[in-house]
Amino acid sequence: MSLVISVLTVVLGYSTLGLAAQSVGSEPLNSLPSANWRVRAQSIERLARNPGALRSPTTRTLLVALLDRETRLVQDRASNEAKGGEGYGEYYSRLLGIVDSLVDSRDASSVGVLVRSVYNPDSGFALKLASYGQTAVGPLLEMSISDKAHDRAIAAEMLGRVLRRQRLGSSQQPLSSRSTRDVETRLRAHLRDSESLVRRAAIRGVVEAGDVESIAILEQIRTSDLETRSTENGTVKFPIREDAAKAIAAIRANPLPRRGW
Repeated sequence: MSLVISVLTVVLGYSTLGLAAQSVGSEPLNSLPSANWRVRAQSIERLARNPGALRSPTTRTLLVALLDRETRLVQDRASNEAKGGEGYGEYYSRLLGIVDSLVDSRDASSVGVLVRSVYNPDSGFALKLASYGQTAVGPLLEMSISDKAHDRAIAAEMLGRVLRRQRLGSSQQPLSSRSTRDVETRLRAHLRDSESLVRRAAIRGVVEAGDVESIAILEQIRTSDLETRSTENGTVKFPIREDAAKAIAAIRANPLPRRGW
């Protein structure tokens, strides 16, 4: 039931948030649909001081839907919230932390909202997401075909982290054989992405995964990638070629075998 409510909430937007909040009859929940992000921030702080309210399935559903909406606003550079500066950023981070503490790793819908949120792929939060395994794969694969290079880059590095957990046998929800193949295929494909940002992220990803099968592609990158950087003394460097060379050495030093194949 909570999954159905969550999906409907995301689709219908704040109007649905408001109706659900009224059914709970709690003042902080009633304030979540406010058009003013400062009011929303105050509401989640009041909820955070009430552990009983946070344990409510309705509250969890509303907060997950709120995070999903805030993420969309953050990613919309034209929104007032995106221009809200440090204060809004602190509110977003606070909301993300609260939702993270409430979500079960088996809840694919809520995990998807976390995966699509705003974070650094080398953060502790990202490592936790990667440990979820199968429930994180779907949204990451969706991000990996985004027309936005930033999304593809995040997905590439995260897919490497997910694959690492799978190969170490430490995924909370182990990947199916098909999902494992899909992750490997997409991650290696990103080594040849048209955007250098994504290629560099994918290189970090295959190193995380100890992906021996990527070495052949990395060897090609090491000699042919065209991304250049000029130094102060006028010489030209090939940073992605350098990354590829380091990645080859790192994978050979710490290869991770496939599991369950």
